[in-house]
Parts: sequence; C-alpha cells; structure tokens
Amino acid sequence: KIVSLLARPGDQVQAGQTLAVLDSFEVAQGHAAVEQAEANMSQATAALQTAQAELRQAKATVRVADAGIAQAVQRASSARRALSRQKELAAAGAFAQAPLQSAQNELSEAQSELLKSQTELQGHQIVLQRAERLYKEEVISRAELEQAQLEHRQDETNGETARKRIENARLTLEREKKIAQAGLLNAREVQTAEAAVYDAEAEVRKARTERGQTIEAQGKTERGVAAARTALYGTQAALRAAKTSLYALEGPDHASGAGGRIVVKAPISGVVAERGVTQGETIERSTALFTLQNEGVVQITAQVPEAEIGTIRVGQTAAISVVAFPKIRFAGR
Repeated sequence: KIVSLLARPGDQVQAGQTLAVLDSFEVAQGHAAVEQAEANMSQATAALQTAQAELRQAKATVRVADAGIAQAVQRASSARRALSRQKELAAAGAFAQAPLQSAQNELSEAQSELLKSQTELQGHQIVLQRAERLYKEEVISRAELEQAQLEHRQDETNGETARKRIENARLTLEREKKIAQAGLLNAREVQTAEAAVYDAEAEVRKARTERGQTIEAQGKTERGVAAARTALYGTQAALRAAKTSLYALEGPDHASGAGGRIVVKAPISGVVAERGVTQGETIERSTALFTLQNEGVVQITAQVPEAEIGTIRVGQTAAISVVAFPKIRFAGR
C-alpha cells in the first residue's frame, strides 16, 4: 500500500532520494519473524547457559564422589591394618591381661582396706573400753562416751564394707580368669575389628555406587548441553534465514518506525517522467511506481547495414540526427 508519494512528474531527483513510502504486510511479517527468531535464540542461549551450569555442577559432584571413594578406601585400608594388629595381639593374649590385672588390683586394695579398718577397730575398741570406765567414774561426759561409741561403730561398718568389697573382687577375679582362659576378650576385640573392616568396605561400595550415579547424571547433563547447543544453532540458522527473507523483501531501505514500512529511492539522478500510482493505492510487487529519465545520457538504438558492420568499432564517434530536430547533429559514441 502506498503511504506517501514524495515526487511528481517533472521533478528533478537525485540518486538515493526517497520517492515513496510503502506499507507492506509481507515486510511486517518478516520483521515479526525476525523478532520471534531473535527471542527464540535468546531463549536457546539461556537454556544452553543453564545446561552448561548444570554440567559444571555435575562435574563438581563427580569430583566430590571421587574424593569420597578415596577417603573410604583409605578408611578400609586402615581398618584392615587394625584388624591385623588386633589378631596379633589376640594371639598373644594381650586383651585378657588388662582386665585380669585390674581385678587383681581391686582385690589387693580391698584386702588392704580391710586390714586398715581392722587395725582402726582394735584401736577404737581400746578407746571405747577406756571411755566406758571413765564415764562410770564420772571423769568424762556422756557426749565423749557417745563419740567413742560412734567411732567404734564406724570402724565396724568400714570393716563390713571392706569384707564385701573383697568378696566382690574375688568373684570378679575368678570371672576374669575364666574369660581369659576361654579367650573371650581376644575374640571380642577381633570381632570388633572385623566389624570395622566390614563397615569400611561397605562405605567403599556405597561411595562407588554414588559415583556411578553422579557419572550417569553427568552424562545426562552432557547430552542436555549438546541438545541445547544444537537448538541454539537451529535458532541462529532460523534467524539468519528470517533476516535473509526480510532483506529480500525490503532490501536496505527499511523505513524507521513501523515494521512494515519501506522506502523507495531513486536509483539514478534524473527527471520524473511518469508516476504510475496514487497515494493509498494497493499495489503488487511488479507495479512500476515511477519512470525516471537520465537526461545526461541518451541511449539510441540504430540499425547498421550488414555490409558496413566491419567498419564499426567500440567507442567510435557517431553523428545522430532525429526527425524532430533535422538541422541538429548530435555527437555520440
């Protein structure tokens, strides 16, 4: 559709001068297609960046999994070495010695305590007997007598406590001897070390399983990156195609502003000889808008007899006459 006509027949125009402004539905569609292609490319670029960030995270997770495997393997190795040491100590009976020695020490301490309480009891027995005699003689008070009785009873209690401690210590010693003879402590320590090895090896298996999962996730993200990159290439190609189609429609003379506006410029300098359209008219692509005449250069088509063709050379001067101006000779080449 003709939006505006800026030249009339007889106007002198210069090459590149705007002659008309058109509004094209096809051009508007071309601009919309370019804008949509640019938006699609922006989305594809963002999707690729997101996929690449996910890939970096997946690779970092794999590195963490590798470190976890290394640590688990190290712990398993340490647990196996500890098991080997525990077996050597168990073979030597080392684990039974400490509890047995502790029980023996407890019995010795209880016996010493009993001996001490018995010695104190004997001393306080003499003190009590003396206090009772002096009290009868009214030499000491009732409170002093009761203090002597209290100390005597305390010694008796301490002695009973020491005897019970001795009894318990003997039972403990007997039990530890039986345990040592049966090798139960040695077996328990070895079993504990074996359990630690089992747990450490289970951690290794778990760490390797988790690494396999992270490798699988990394492969998935790599495929996602490849798909996003392919999609981006597709949107870039679509954008180039849209721009090419748009350029084919409007060329370099797109009017600023509305998307469907294009300008028609004079290809040469000259005079507008004819204007074939009116403002507001809807036209086809093949419609001629203006006819321009280049008055500086006139091209003449003439016939030369066949017998004289051999005498004609490119650039040769020629004299031309026309019926309208019979007395004027026009020089040309």
